[in-house]
Amino acid sequence: MLKRLFNIGIEKDMTPMTKARVVILNQFCVIMIFITFIDLLVYFPSSTIYDFVTSFCVVIYLSFFPLLNYLGKNRTAQILFHLTMPIFICTLMVLYGTQVYAELLLMLIVTLGFVAFKEKSIQIALIFWNLLLYTIGYFWNAQYGCVIGYESVFADQLLFAILLILMVTLLSRFIINTNHLFAQKLVSSKKKSESLLLNLLPENVIYELNENGKSEAQLIENATVLITDFVDFTHKSEMIDAEDLVEIINEIYTNFDKIMQRYGIEKIMTIGDAYFAVGGINSTNSSKVDDVIRAAIDMKDYINGYILKRKAENLPFFDVRIAIHTGTVVAGIVGLKKIQYDIWGKAVNVVNLIEKNGSTEDINISENVFELIHDRFNATFYKYIQFEENEKLAVYTIGA
Repeated sequence: MLKRLFNIGIEKDMTPMTKARVVILNQFCVIMIFITFIDLLVYFPSSTIYDFVTSFCVVIYLSFFPLLNYLGKNRTAQILFHLTMPIFICTLMVLYGTQVYAELLLMLIVTLGFVAFKEKSIQIALIFWNLLLYTIGYFWNAQYGCVIGYESVFADQLLFAILLILMVTLLSRFIINTNHLFAQKLVSSKKKSESLLLNLLPENVIYELNENGKSEAQLIENATVLITDFVDFTHKSEMIDAEDLVEIINEIYTNFDKIMQRYGIEKIMTIGDAYFAVGGINSTNSSKVDDVIRAAIDMKDYINGYILKRKAENLPFFDVRIAIHTGTVVAGIVGLKKIQYDIWGKAVNVVNLIEKNGSTEDINISENVFELIHDRFNATFYKYIQFEENEKLAVYTIGA
């Protein structure tokens, strides 16, 4: 029952902070109404018609704010509560004197004001507003005395002590719950940020950014670079609807991404119809060349299955050339906006040249890669290609 009363006006789409503010206002009003009824019972034998009328007005007044919350006017409820509550307390002081524990109530109201409003200007204004009304009530009593007055008894003091304990408990829970919510949101935001960064940057670079606020360029001596390119892309893409073309490329690259993830290979970027990845960035002991070869085999197997499926459905398709080379690269972050992790060096130029002159049937590898894997994979010589004026590159192939 109490939980329902405390949760009046709570909606699913509210932020955790707004929910907490609504609940604590409801809690204060419900507790004060409870205190009013108990207070009336304590003084029942000697209660006058003024006491009953006053108690009735207090209950109606305090019920107004949960009603506003119920109507979805929670901001209005907060504003009216903090504007009128000091007037309410001042009125009690005028009627019953300073024994209504005005100081305690004002302290609670000011504290609730800091909970309800985050703007410092409003918080300061509320402090002065409460002090002004308290000063008016105090000097009224000093000058004219109270209108009705009553003699405080132990039960009354006990009730206000209970009120103090309850309100301190509620405020403590509010602070603890708010801190817990902020901590949860912080952890959740951090996980989302890290997950997003992992889609853009290697894990070791993210760690370096978190630790040092920047990432230094790396010289990686045994990086295994992989590149794929669609065969006859320009000509075929002209015959495919733009939406279908994007869907085809997305389907292929999504599967390539899954393969890279399976083997722990870092995707660098896609440039048009070229897919660019590298192994060995996160490991100083191995170039992960075997993993890159296995990933290339899986990519070629996937493409072969994709081609068969598209042919059976009489749909356009793309074949790919795949090239792999192991060598030295420089890796780092470039740019201020839409930052890009990239690699540069002779190894990148070599793998690009191999891909452009390679076989579409098999996986093309450089002589460097061949020397590293020939005892574990069945590779055969394919041809020589001209690299620089006095340098030729031997290209080998691995059957998918």
